[in-house]
Amino acid sequence: MLQALYDIQIQHLTCDGTNYPLAAGTTDVNSGSVDTQNFGGVAFLVALGDNADTATFAAKLQQSDDDGSADDWSDVAGSAISFTAGASDTDHKMIAWDVRAPLKRYLRVAFDRGTANSVIQALIALKYTPRESPVTQATGAGQFIADKIKFLVSPAEGTA
Repeated sequence: MLQALYDIQIQHLTCDGTNYPLAAGTTDVNSGSVDTQNFGGVAFLVALGDNADTATFAAKLQQSDDDGSADDWSDVAGSAISFTAGASDTDHKMIAWDVRAPLKRYLRVAFDRGTANSVIQALIALKYTPRESPVTQATGAGQFIADKIKFLVSPAEGTA
């Protein structure tokens, strides 16, 4: 039986290697990387912000054996997502990928923003099917507040 916080490790990624939300802009950026070792797969969720009319947006996954050290980042086949924003049709919506059994240990998202401003509000990675359960949730910068994760099983009504 799946128990999300026991069986899925949640990682809040920087959108450009430094910033968690990414302000309106047209620069191309690469996200922080996800180490998939000891997990069967990872899903990426991108929450978009208020995108300007006519903004062009493309994103793809990239992979590496060693986080880009000796094995440079290469594109993951079939992972490209792109659109041209209308007046509001892409505002505050999400895009996602799910990679089951990745062929290389590290994955990241490469964003190509052009023409007009697009905003990335958040980038979340959900690493699933761990080799050992329960998983430990990270509590560093941009992650969970230590001791502020609640596990409830068949909770009764009453004072929170």
